[in-house]
Amino acid sequence: YQHSFDDIEATETRIYAAVQEARDFLAAYAESTDTAERQIAIVAFANQALVGLAWTDSSDLTGEQARGYMPPIVANGATNLDAGLAAAKALLKSEAVADISQKSVILLTDGAPTKRLGGGNGSNGSEKNNAAAAAQAEAIQNLGASIYSVCYEATGLETYPGGPKCDEYLASISDYVYTADDTIGLEVAFDNITESITSGLNGEGWIVSDTMTEGVTVVEAPENFVVENGVYTWTLEEPTS
Repeated sequence: YQHSFDDIEATETRIYAAVQEARDFLAAYAESTDTAERQIAIVAFANQALVGLAWTDSSDLTGEQARGYMPPIVANGATNLDAGLAAAKALLKSEAVADISQKSVILLTDGAPTKRLGGGNGSNGSEKNNAAAAAQAEAIQNLGASIYSVCYEATGLETYPGGPKCDEYLASISDYVYTADDTIGLEVAFDNITESITSGLNGEGWIVSDTMTEGVTVVEAPENFVVENGVYTWTLEEPTS
């Protein structure tokens, strides 16, 4: 569907802008890796869910190669968040990522769930649609994955009459939620998610503590090195160097 922004050409659509930002995220994610295995997969959902990319190791990809893995996505019909999260859950259960300890789901949606597996009219939100997607989200979190949600141009919109607003609803089913009212906000949200996920993978920002045994002394310590009650504590700033 057509939608215009001040900061992009009027001929571009809202979904096109979202896809471009998602591609930029994939590029940044791939470029932030060194030797660690980082699997990526993509699910698109509208009336139903479609796995646009099965698990693929991004550690050997350039940023431009990673961008190319983002399939074309067209806004078409309903918002079946239930189906989208169900597909993500199935991917997380795959043997391909069984040995990966840190898993994340990044959810981008621009409206209320209007359909669910086995129900919903595709046009209007409902409490049942919300509950179905919430159950999928809980199952994903029970698998040890964190959910990062981006509410795109739907902040303040009710998911159904008298129900929670889209951003409030996403906050209730996610570990982290971001709101974006335009493409600039979308870019900021993806940048924040990239930083959050990759800092957890490469160790940057981790706090390390250790109790030194008798006879061991520190010859050279970083600026953020703290000694208290015999415990040495410091923050990793460049863990890969």
